[in-house]
Amino acid sequence: PLARAVRQHGHDVHFLTLSGNARPPFQLDVVQDGITVRTVGPNVRATSVPAPSRLETWRRFRAGQSALVGALSQEAAADVIVLAKPQLQNSAPVLATARVRGTPLLLDADDYEPSASRLPLPLHLHMHGLDARAARAAPIITACSPFLVQHYRRLHPQARVELLPTGISVPANIPPARLRDRLYIPASAPIVLYVGSLSLSSAHRVDLLLEAFARLNKQLPEARLVLAGDGLDEKRL
Repeated sequence: PLARAVRQHGHDVHFLTLSGNARPPFQLDVVQDGITVRTVGPNVRATSVPAPSRLETWRRFRAGQSALVGALSQEAAADVIVLAKPQLQNSAPVLATARVRGTPLLLDADDYEPSASRLPLPLHLHMHGLDARAARAAPIITACSPFLVQHYRRLHPQARVELLPTGISVPANIPPARLRDRLYIPASAPIVLYVGSLSLSSAHRVDLLLEAFARLNKQLPEARLVLAGDGLDEKRL
């Protein structure tokens, strides 16, 4: 929705992203509603591989990061660069490109990546450092939660930090889900609905939701938890 709004104001919008495919091809260009989405290389983790080897992870990391560097060099006309969802693979190329060119940088955070991602301690520390560098380099920061707003205001008090909840484009007509009928849930039972990824390794800590719901269920035995989504840890959860 944000990209479409920017496009409607007459600006070109180019997305650079990485592929979760296990095998090549990793490159794909798509143009929709005047917005260009370029998939330029492999993401560090293939979405269909639950336990990749360290060697394969390193190969994908380096290949994806190199592909981002090359793709950024082709976007020389960019008036502003948005670092979205800062992580180990994308932060360094974006920060370096913005610094060398003197291009304004906007940081967009939808999660607290340093703590959410399951990484070894050295990589955790490195991620904390990249997070702080990105915050200090960005005069404008958008964050999807009050916690993240406070976090980035502490890291960069002079930055303009705005709360921008994650949004979606809502269709004009949405058919009724009839969730209770389909899952045989009584009309009087409260429902906690989770919609999202079921991959713990990609920082979606649904396991914490299960623990929290277990406590809630002791006080509200009639409550029901519904998980809507899929991912590497679907069977485990």
